[in-house]
Order: sequence, then structure tokens, then C-alpha cells
Amino acid sequence: PAPLRLHRPMNRADLVARIQDHGIIAIIRTSRTEDVLPACQALVAGGGRVLEVTLTVPGALEVLPTVRSACDGESLVGVGTVLNVTNAR
Repeated sequence: PAPLRLHRPMNRADLVARIQDHGIIAIIRTSRTEDVLPACQALVAGGGRVLEVTLTVPGALEVLPTVRSACDGESLVGVGTVLNVTNAR
């Protein structure tokens, strides 16, 4: 699959600054793909602005574009728990 891209290009310094400004990274780890979107929507509704979907979630890479589209555009949504080189790309 093609590498995932942020909706808006962001350099590393800006990314780090946004994460530091918010101070919290919400980690979404579940055994059911269908739980990811509602969890992310609830976190954003509660003020979450930095979200990480772990790659231990089945279909995490496939659901990520849907999650990004459903979020408010101000939230950073990324992946974590990278388990191999293929996922890192």
C-alpha cells in the first residue's frame, strides 16, 4: 500500500510542537476494527487533538483514512506500535 500522508504537510518541528502543546497522546488499541472510529470520535469530542491508532488493531492502516476524514481537521491522527519495516514505510 502507498504510504499514508498527513492531510496538510507538516514538518517535524511543527508536529512535535503540536504534540507538546496538547500534552496528551490518546492511544487507541482494540481487538475490533469497528471500535476505532467511534473511539476516535469520542476522544475528539472530548477535546483530544493527538490520536494514535496502534498497528495491533486489525486493519489499522485501512481504517486510518476514514478516521482522519471523520476528525475535525485539527486533530493529529497517526499510527504507533510499528512492528516491522513494512509498516514503518
